[in-house]
Amino acid sequence: APAWEKQDINGCGPASLAMFLRFWGWEGNQEDIAAKVKPYRKDRNVNVEELAYFVRTQAGWLTFEYRLGGDLQLLKTFLAAGLPVMVEEGVLLDESYWPNDDHWSAHYLLLTAYDDGAGIFTGQDSFFGADRQVTYAELDQQWQAFNRVVILVYPPDRQATVQAIFGGEWDVDANRQAAVEEARLESERDPKNAFAWFNLGTNLVY
Repeated sequence: APAWEKQDINGCGPASLAMFLRFWGWEGNQEDIAAKVKPYRKDRNVNVEELAYFVRTQAGWLTFEYRLGGDLQLLKTFLAAGLPVMVEEGVLLDESYWPNDDHWSAHYLLLTAYDDGAGIFTGQDSFFGADRQVTYAELDQQWQAFNRVVILVYPPDRQATVQAIFGGEWDVDANRQAAVEEARLESERDPKNAFAWFNLGTNLVY
């Protein structure tokens, strides 16, 4: 795993991406990334497209790709192939940061290992610490809030592997169509799950 980096305020995007890039030999830190995509410290979220912009313009020798509607097996397949994968999830924080804070926060997590026997992923978490362990069920529940986004950074010589693992969903439109169907099923299975409806709407808008 790359050297762990503690995030600055609202800085899980830059810090997690910095760890991801360092896995592949990049030599910067979260400040370099934040200067380009989050110069205002109180900006509370860096979206996936902003992370993609940084890699494509500042670390263009690496490839950045993301797809939606992932599942746990997909994450494990990438990890087994030696490819770390980043997810965005919704987590509950212990302390309040403003009046009437509901403690829910968007958060990026860089996954670096898994253990089927124990049913856990290991991730490099810029807020909670290095080698954070999260159960398969907990990760899947928290991940749903962000359309189960699968974020990959890798050198060009791993392109064929990445495409093979994604299979038909390497095609962006096909991936979105599959994500629509997944969200539709989840909204039918649990009509009170707001994230399922949000994902369905987001994918349909695409």
